[in-house]
Amino acid sequence: PFLFGVRRVEVVGELAVTTEPVTSADSALALIHRHDPGANPEPFNAPPKERAGDEPAPVRGLPARDTDTIGHLVSLLGAGVSVLRATEGAEGVRGGWIPLGDWRGGLLAGGRDPSDIDAALVPFGTAHGPLDGNALQALGKQTVRSIPRVAIYAPWTANMDEGWLRWTFEHLGHPYIQVRNARVRAGNLSADFDVLILPSVRASTIRQGRSQGSVFPELAGGLDPEGSIAIEEFVRRGGTLIACESACQYAIELFDLPVEDVTRGKEAEGFNCPGSVLRTVPTPTSHAAGLPLSQPIFFSGSSAFRSQKIDKEAPPPPIALGTFTPHLNFPSSQTLLSGYIAKPETISGAAAWGSISVGEGSVHLFGFRPHYRSWSHGAFWLLFRAIWVQGDREKADPTE
Repeated sequence: PFLFGVRRVEVVGELAVTTEPVTSADSALALIHRHDPGANPEPFNAPPKERAGDEPAPVRGLPARDTDTIGHLVSLLGAGVSVLRATEGAEGVRGGWIPLGDWRGGLLAGGRDPSDIDAALVPFGTAHGPLDGNALQALGKQTVRSIPRVAIYAPWTANMDEGWLRWTFEHLGHPYIQVRNARVRAGNLSADFDVLILPSVRASTIRQGRSQGSVFPELAGGLDPEGSIAIEEFVRRGGTLIACESACQYAIELFDLPVEDVTRGKEAEGFNCPGSVLRTVPTPTSHAAGLPLSQPIFFSGSSAFRSQKIDKEAPPPPIALGTFTPHLNFPSSQTLLSGYIAKPETISGAAAWGSISVGEGSVHLFGFRPHYRSWSHGAFWLLFRAIWVQGDREKADPTE
C-alpha cells in the first residue's frame, strides 16, 4: 500500500463494522466521501451548482496526487486548453491543476469526453470555504499551454528499466518518442523534444554501448563523444535532462555537477538497502508543492545526493551551474517503512531527488526509479513533476 499511496491502518483483534454493498467505482467513491469527515459533502462527480449572476464561480481543479490527472492534462492541452498550476494555497490545493476557459463544448484530444474530466475535478478551498474565481491568479504562477515533448533514451543493450519507463508513459496516456544512439549523436535535439529521460543505465553503457564486433555495426558503440556533446548542448540551450538511478552518475560526470552520491565511497561502507520502501520528506519547492508530508519510494541499491562544497578560489566552471536544489530528502529518523536497511544514517538528510540549472536548462537527478517495475504508482507523479513543473531554477553566473 505504501507504493500505491494508500493509507494503511493495522487492526489488532476482532473488528465489527457495518458494510454496504457497492456496484461500481462511483458508488464506492460516494461512500468514501459520505463517511470521510474531511471529504467534500457533494457527490464526487456532481456538476457545478447554479449560482446567482454576480456570484463568482468556485475554483475546481485536478488533484496533484492523482495519476489520472496526467492523462486529463494531455487531453486538455492537446485540445488547446491552457491550465494553471496552483503553487500556492492550502493543503489539497498546492500542486493542483486548473483548466482555464470554456472547454466543455466538445470532445477533447484523444476523443476524451469533457464529462470524464469534469467528474475528476475537486473543489479547491480552505477551512473558511471554497475559493472563487477572483482568487484564481493568487493560486500560482505557472500557466501551461502545450504538452512537453518527451524522449526516452534506449540503448542497444537490453535494459528492462527502459521498458518499464515506456510502459508508465503508455499506461498514463502521455506521448513520448524513443531515441537511440544514432538520433542523439546526430545533435540538434531540441528540434524534436524538450525533455530527455535516461532510464537506469550505467554510465559506461551510455558512453560506450556494445563493443565493436559483438553485434551488427549499427548497434555497436554508445553516445561518446558526439551524443554526449549533443546532450550537453541540449541542456545548455534550455532543455531538461532527467536521469534515473544508475544514469545519474553519467549526468554528474557529463556536467561536472557539484553533487556527490553518498552511497558510494569509504564513508558508505556498511550501508546496504537491497530493495525496500523508504520514507522521504518533501522540501518547500515548486516541484514538491502538494506532496504528502511523507513520500514513500522504492530503494533498490539506489543513490542519495549531497551538494559538494565549492572552492570559491577555484576558477569558475566552463558551464554556468546553479545550486543543487533537493526536492525530496531522506529524514534523519524513521527512514525504513518496509524491508531492510543497514546504516541508514549514511543517507540521512541527503536528497532522493533534486535538480540543478545548467546554462538555460536543468538536470534532474532521481537517485531511485519513480516508475519502478510499474509498482510505485504513488511515486509516478514525481517523474512527471520533473517534466511539467517550472520554477526552482537559479540561473548561474559563471563569473561568480
